[in-house]
Amino acid sequence: MFINKEKVIAIIHPHGDLFSNPTMLCILEELIDRKIKIILFIHEIPTNIHEKISRNVIFKVLPFVYPRIPRRPSIFFPRTFFPYINAKLLTFKYQIKEVICVDPEGLIIANKLFPNLKSNYNYISFELFFLDEIKDPLIRKNKLIEISILKKKIKSLLIQDKYRLKLFLEENKPYQIDETFYMPVAPVKPKHYDSPTPKKFLINIPNDNKSLIYSGSLYKWSGLFELLSEMEKKWNNDFHLVIHNRFINNTNSAEVKEIQAYIEKGLPVSIVNLQLSYEEYIPFLKQFDVGLATYLSFTSDSHYDGKNFGEIGYSSGKFNTYMMMGIPTITTKNNSFNDLLKTYNFGYIINDFSEMSKALSSISENYDTQKHEAKRLYNEVMNPELYLSSYLTYVLSDF
Repeated sequence: MFINKEKVIAIIHPHGDLFSNPTMLCILEELIDRKIKIILFIHEIPTNIHEKISRNVIFKVLPFVYPRIPRRPSIFFPRTFFPYINAKLLTFKYQIKEVICVDPEGLIIANKLFPNLKSNYNYISFELFFLDEIKDPLIRKNKLIEISILKKKIKSLLIQDKYRLKLFLEENKPYQIDETFYMPVAPVKPKHYDSPTPKKFLINIPNDNKSLIYSGSLYKWSGLFELLSEMEKKWNNDFHLVIHNRFINNTNSAEVKEIQAYIEKGLPVSIVNLQLSYEEYIPFLKQFDVGLATYLSFTSDSHYDGKNFGEIGYSSGKFNTYMMMGIPTITTKNNSFNDLLKTYNFGYIINDFSEMSKALSSISENYDTQKHEAKRLYNEVMNPELYLSSYLTYVLSDF
């Protein structure tokens, strides 16, 4: 087989959120600008890929970690065996030296595809899972595999902030990480940042009220349903809540139906089902006055749903995007947000949703100051351009 001598990096991204993850988009675009060939392993090849990325990235289907043996040949061979063989052939063809692996599943798959490259693993931790919170036997087994892999030296760790690093080190007890880097999950300001909101995306806010925007997943950990319940008891009538459901394939879900039931009771709430590209999302958000970035722990038995959410901090792309746009934001308390508020008056941290009316009144009284402080927080802490160059220079240092 012809051996390619180009500079090639493998990225293992096991999630379906690649093109809504600003950190990954920044990394891909910077690698492309540096003329690095990228082989991106992902479970499903995405559609509507940005042209710059589609031209410069080789997409390959990830082999499923399970099943390991052909108990169900119709699944094993197309989903596990053939992608595994394909990945091994690519390793030889391109002489891959560096691997970026995302989250525990990415690390585990890297260990199967590239077991001899452990010292060149560059681990990106977006999700933090804790052994004492995992109930599913298979997920628990994967967690133990993650810990065992980290008993060997790896090249780098990219994580969002110092507190999440502390949790990561306490939980995984890695043997040696040569270099650790911080990068919040935040977007780079787009070229057309100053574009106005297109008319088709404008939301009618009744009575000229101010607007509070929640944009994202509608799961229980969002705190939305605690908020709606509280709105029935007490609310600042100067504000109208807009819930933006970004995933339009769930418009008939139980969560959407529950929200609509609250709206039918006459609460000052609207729900908008809109799937937007990143270029559309920023001008869409411009029309809103205040942001909501709330996270609750332990709302289900999911391993995602414990300290990972309770301490999400700089991993909140929602919060960081609001900061970029100068939208004062209400958050739930965690160590990262608490520390930020000591230096940047970006909004209000609530202990529980009974404080929402107080939070909205406080933001109204300090709006211009908090708008300025949100932008300052982005410029001084959240902007990925502060971190990206040094991280990738290190990752590529062996080329």
